[in-house]
Amino acid sequence: SLLHAMTTHASFCATLSNARKIPLLGLGTFQARGHEVQLAVRHALQIGYRHIDTASVYRNEEDIGKAIKESGVAREEIFITSKVGPSQHGFEATIKACEESLSKLGTHYLDLYLVHWPGVQGHKIDSPENKSVRQSTWQAMEALYESGRCRAIGVSNYMVPHLQEMLDYATVTPMANQFEIHPLLQQHETVTWCKERGIVVIAYSSLGLGSLLKHPEVHRISTQTGHPPAQVLLRWGMQHGYVVLPKSVHEERIAATSQRISLFNNTKHASVKIKRRPSANLSARAKDDAQRTLLEEVADLHEHIPYCHKAS
Repeated sequence: SLLHAMTTHASFCATLSNARKIPLLGLGTFQARGHEVQLAVRHALQIGYRHIDTASVYRNEEDIGKAIKESGVAREEIFITSKVGPSQHGFEATIKACEESLSKLGTHYLDLYLVHWPGVQGHKIDSPENKSVRQSTWQAMEALYESGRCRAIGVSNYMVPHLQEMLDYATVTPMANQFEIHPLLQQHETVTWCKERGIVVIAYSSLGLGSLLKHPEVHRISTQTGHPPAQVLLRWGMQHGYVVLPKSVHEERIAATSQRISLFNNTKHASVKIKRRPSANLSARAKDDAQRTLLEEVADLHEHIPYCHKAS
């Protein structure tokens, strides 16, 4: 069927350095908790999402675990990412944090486990102890990877100095790095460093926390292609090979993605080039609440988020 063809299409996935596949489009769950995140995740899975992103500091892993169980979708068909928080650094603490996440999510393994932040809670940013703690944290991540509890490991919000530092102690190179990327914050140096070393880039805040939806260049492309601004921005990230994580807690908006399959990727407008135009009103980082509804205008992006992952 067309649905099966889309949900298994490898072109909608990135390949991690250990050859595992990660869907380019995942459901972000930041700031979503309780019943609303349960509904969002359950409906997302039922309409075809196969990648869910969470973290211990989101405090929603247990809710997501319940939603996965209730969705009827087999665990091995879902790519789950979680993260060890800044207060959980250190070898023993990281092992414990992972075990807690596994328990809350109701699974015996994570598809991807990330160090959420290079900074260590309780340490000043310039403290020399940060490197030592980061090192022991990564050693725990490697142990979790070797044990099979984490099928892949990586980092989040690590810039080049943090990544360069890891060369001194990492036995396993991070397989992914999740950080903020969008047309007005392209992070060329970090992206290039990661790509040269086979590290998959996962982009969050692809819509600039909502501010980019009003950008004149985005609207020009939206008009030209006939696709909503959010779709244009997500397409921009995906065509660069980034994994993108739009989010919504609104059932009807997530469900709307099942109404039709977008042909955006198969048209002459599939390549999105956004020219950077200075704009004073884009400097404020989203006083609006757009980050809570990042899927509001993504109803046409894909009917079903392609499934290219199956745990072995």
